[in-house]
Amino acid sequence: MIAFIGNPHRINDRGSQLLKSLRDIGFDQYILAKQKGWVLYLEGSTDLSILQSFARKLKHPVGEALQTPFVYYVLNQPKKAQDHYYGLKEGVPKLRGFGLFDNLGRDLPEDKNIKLISWKKREIENYFALPKVLLRWAEDKGQKELGDLYGSTWGDAMKTAIQETSNALATLGKPLPDSNEIIDVLDQIHSVAAE
Repeated sequence: MIAFIGNPHRINDRGSQLLKSLRDIGFDQYILAKQKGWVLYLEGSTDLSILQSFARKLKHPVGEALQTPFVYYVLNQPKKAQDHYYGLKEGVPKLRGFGLFDNLGRDLPEDKNIKLISWKKREIENYFALPKVLLRWAEDKGQKELGDLYGSTWGDAMKTAIQETSNALATLGKPLPDSNEIIDVLDQIHSVAAE
């Protein structure tokens, strides 16, 4: 334990975080925590892939931090994220943590040490049809497929489709999906990763 945490700890309480840590958390995770300085808690690996894609498509500065994060998957269990985080924090006191969960239909636990948030919509997949994301995808795809001269036609076609969809939704009295929440989430992850 001293080899990767750096100082001795007394284990005299069966319920201690350190005892749990020794049983449940591998030394490799302590090393990652120390190297990265922060840990990201998500439902599963597809959530990380989606966040990476959103950051890339939106050219968000968190993209670099999301390329090789220390991520731990907790299946939408905030308590599991907290237990893991506090076990790591025993060995890496300055560790920062961020947990992103589906909308679980209940409030997440308040915690001053680890930031825990949930999507307003049910889950991350509900954010695929965001106008900014669709437009960026179309522009990038057009550049790859048609080059500089005609690449903008994909973007123009997507703008037209978004406008038509917006008009139809307005007629039905329904709002168009907004990318502000995904950008806000990326901003929050970035603030934890960049500290």
